[in-house]
Amino acid sequence: MKNKFVEFNANGLTYKLVCFFFLGLLSVVVFLSYLMYTNFNAITKKQENRHESYLVADLLRQSSDDLTRFSRLYIITEDERYEKMFWEVLNIQNGNLPFPENYNRVYWDVVMTQNKTGDANLKTQSLAAKIRDLGFTTEELVKLKEAKLNSDNLVLTEERAMNAVKGLYKDAAGDYTIIAKPNKELATELVFGQQFHKEKAEIAGPINDFFEMIDVRTKKDIEVAVNREKFILVLIFVFVTITMLVLFYILIVLMKKTFANKALIEKYNKRLRKDNELLEKNKKELSKATDIAELANKAKSDFLANMSHEIRTPMNGILGFIEILSEIETDAEKKEYLDIINTASNNLLNIINDILHLSKIESGSYSIQKDVVDLYNVVKKSSRLFEEQAKAKQVKFVFEFDNNLKKHVLLCENSILHILNNVLSNAVKFTHNGFVKLSVKELEGGILELVVEDTGIGICEIKQKNLYNPFDQGEHFLTKKYGGTGLGLPIVKKLVDLMGGEVHYKSAVGEGTTVSILLPFEDTSVPKIDEIIKAENIEVERNLRIVSADDVEINQKVLEKMLRGQFLEFKKVYNGNELIAELQKNHCDIVFMDIQMPELNGIDTTKWIRNNSKLSSIVIIGVSAFALGDDSQKAIDAGMDDYITKPYNRRVLVNIINKWGFKIFAAN
Repeated sequence: MKNKFVEFNANGLTYKLVCFFFLGLLSVVVFLSYLMYTNFNAITKKQENRHESYLVADLLRQSSDDLTRFSRLYIITEDERYEKMFWEVLNIQNGNLPFPENYNRVYWDVVMTQNKTGDANLKTQSLAAKIRDLGFTTEELVKLKEAKLNSDNLVLTEERAMNAVKGLYKDAAGDYTIIAKPNKELATELVFGQQFHKEKAEIAGPINDFFEMIDVRTKKDIEVAVNREKFILVLIFVFVTITMLVLFYILIVLMKKTFANKALIEKYNKRLRKDNELLEKNKKELSKATDIAELANKAKSDFLANMSHEIRTPMNGILGFIEILSEIETDAEKKEYLDIINTASNNLLNIINDILHLSKIESGSYSIQKDVVDLYNVVKKSSRLFEEQAKAKQVKFVFEFDNNLKKHVLLCENSILHILNNVLSNAVKFTHNGFVKLSVKELEGGILELVVEDTGIGICEIKQKNLYNPFDQGEHFLTKKYGGTGLGLPIVKKLVDLMGGEVHYKSAVGEGTTVSILLPFEDTSVPKIDEIIKAENIEVERNLRIVSADDVEINQKVLEKMLRGQFLEFKKVYNGNELIAELQKNHCDIVFMDIQMPELNGIDTTKWIRNNSKLSSIVIIGVSAFALGDDSQKAIDAGMDDYITKPYNRRVLVNIINKWGFKIFAAN
């Protein structure tokens, strides 16, 4: 085993060295290719330099010829235009004037035919500067300077001849200040004589020598560059050959390793196929289990929804008639019995609500609906319920509200009420003496702090870690002594998490518990219309005609009795078809629409009404005993204006009637 390990490491090291050597060879080949590229550019540059050198020498010769031509033409014709061209050529040659565009051998021939002087561009550069920029050798520069000097001497002769035509002659200082008789014969002799031709030839000789020097130098430089290129090509061939051999060696090594490991790879592939088959089998089993779990979950949800409906429907009748009887009963003992029944019924309803809330939250169907709420009234509404319970136990109830807190804020009212109800319920339930305190204030950063503090029995440290576990009440004897389901704090925790807040608590046995809830909120100075019209009394404020559509007679009687004595006209129907017939015959302001009815249910009836232009403005309020499903959203989507859940009380009914009655009145 050890020898194999050493052999493996040795092979690995050799392989790495070969790879590094291969990369080095590639780098050398790339570098040699770069050298070849630069050498090629150098050859091209020398060819271009040779061409430019020819042009410069030719420009000197051509300029000399143009000067001779224009001086002779001026002497023969005495046309000042030729004299002007003579000086332009000389100034261009010396860099005193810019080179014209397209300055070639026939430039001045074209200018002469157009009867005008030269046209210059903006760039000026003397012939001497051009010679300097091309970087000639000393010998080449000597020849060019010799040709330029001979050209300048010839210019002096041509200048003397043109001045002789004008009758101007040199003084002792060499300036043409002496005016005498024009001498055209002298001028002609100066530019056409044997001496002139001799001096003219002295310009061409150095230029020809210059051309030969350029050819020799360029040929030599190109030969050196070509030899260098051949050498680089040989090196590239050698290194490419070595690279190919190294690459071939690496390929042989890799193939050897590949063939050597083929059996091992096949073994691993076989194992992988087995694993994949097992995974596929497990996947199918998991998918089957998931389907079963989803069916079970759906069955649970359907069961809870149906149980909610079946329990809430009779509870609506029980609580409704308890409220009606409590209002008309004068006997104290009977009223006490009614209060006991009412408390027990509400406790049962609260247990149902807790179970349904937890189920909705865990299934992800519970949504946070933010709206503008009167924060003080919402908190006060919750505290008022438990203030009476605390008073009955002779426990002090303290309510503190930060006066600097905005009256109207953007929050989910239902969630706030549910959170407060659960926390306050626990505080009052487990406190026998001392106090329960609810304080509300704003922290920095738009955070609402709700703190419930009590001097109750407290929670031991061991049991605190299970506080948020559903159905866990800490000690088993507490369930028997205090009742409840153990869902309060788990629901609070989940609701606060959904609202993006935090829950903190501290507790000690025999000293009490403090629960602190932090919720983000937004201030708003504009109250919603629901808050403006919400009344603390339970009296309908306007005379309205109301139709109730419900197939359960008990529900109809509860609604009718709760609205008895109000300024209302009340009509009962028992399915959707009866409701449509009633609406087509008689005027109606508000319809209380049960969702589940025989023949034509509440959803389809609502859609029919909304599609009827004569009836589409009627206010429709959905009523259902389903608290777990999505009846409320279905109702709104179908076109209902509002929604209430059974069981309901007189205050809920009156508030919702006043809310929509106000809007009906405002619209009319």
